[in-house]
Amino acid sequence: MLTEGTVAQYLKEIRKYRLLTFEEEKALSLRVENDDQEALEELINSNLRIVVNIAKKYAKDSASLMDYIQEGNLGLINAAKKFRASFEVRFSTYACWWIKQYIARSIYSNRNMIKLPFRKEILLCKINRARIEIKALTGQNPSVKEIALKVNRPEHEVMDLINLSLPIFSIESTVDDENTSSLGDLIPDNTYNPEVNLLRENARRTIQNYFKSFLEVKEYEILFRRLNLDYSLKRTTLKELAARYSVSQETIRQTEQRAVKKLRKNEKYFLETLLQM
Repeated sequence: MLTEGTVAQYLKEIRKYRLLTFEEEKALSLRVENDDQEALEELINSNLRIVVNIAKKYAKDSASLMDYIQEGNLGLINAAKKFRASFEVRFSTYACWWIKQYIARSIYSNRNMIKLPFRKEILLCKINRARIEIKALTGQNPSVKEIALKVNRPEHEVMDLINLSLPIFSIESTVDDENTSSLGDLIPDNTYNPEVNLLRENARRTIQNYFKSFLEVKEYEILFRRLNLDYSLKRTTLKELAARYSVSQETIRQTEQRAVKKLRKNEKYFLETLLQM
């Protein structure tokens, strides 16, 4: 049985691993890309304390704390394998997302009130694996029909099993002793992808610096908004920019064309690729 002494001993063990600097994290990630297992272990061990800090927010006792730590450590390992120096962020910032997702999965699975027979549990595992594989290929949540074809089972059987496996609880259920966090706060947001977001932000900064090197301030602002490089919901129209700068739409159009010509003169192929994004 897990006790507070067990947790204390674990905390004592992980404190022997020193924290890393930003530069050390990037150096280790480069080695991890080359399948260096020692670098992977060092990156993981140096961040074990982050998992504990996150797990403490949701644990109600020593037993659940260690369970959440174990799940969070799996998230940490996954993050360490995926982390890249090119992300230009601290590893802890990147890893937190993965750690929370793994802990959330643990909370979700342990709150199922309907226990399934072993045979159905095996089939449910196949269904969940099929859902992940299909989404990885298509980028979209699969339909029941697609999952049924993947696992070679009738649609109604797949649907019934999915419904039986759903947990019965309120989304407002609290998950910590202070009642400050609800289960809704932990539901994974599958629309968020840390790798994509980090790479997109890095690309945006690169483009910003390129524009600023050749354009005047107004030219830069107009072209930046016209190309929607701040990733807003829609591109800024000529009419909107004309109102913003209190000039005619034709003036905005000419300014945009002038900016494009400057960039094309200095980096033609880069600009043509950019305009196709």
